[in-house]
Amino acid sequence: MHDEVRSAALNPYLMAVEQFEAAADKLNLSEDMREILRQPKRELTVNFPVRLDSGRIKTFTGQRWYPLQPRCHA
Repeated sequence: MHDEVRSAALNPYLMAVEQFEAAADKLNLSEDMREILRQPKRELTVNFPVRLDSGRIKTFTGQRWYPLQPRCHA
C-alpha cells in the first residue's frame, strides 16, 4: 500500500468526507444542499493556558462544531 493511500485511510477527516459524499450520493443530494451541510451551524474556539510540569506555560486551542440541526415541526 502506498504511503499516501495508507495515510488517507487513517485520516479521520478524510474518512468523514468520504462517508458524507457516499451518503449524499445515495440520497441524491444536490450540490447546493451538500455545500450547506458541509458547513457547521456554529463553531466555538477557545484558547487556554496550561502550566506544564516543567514550569513553562503552553497555550492550547480547543474547538467544537455544532452541526446544522433539522427542525421538528409540532
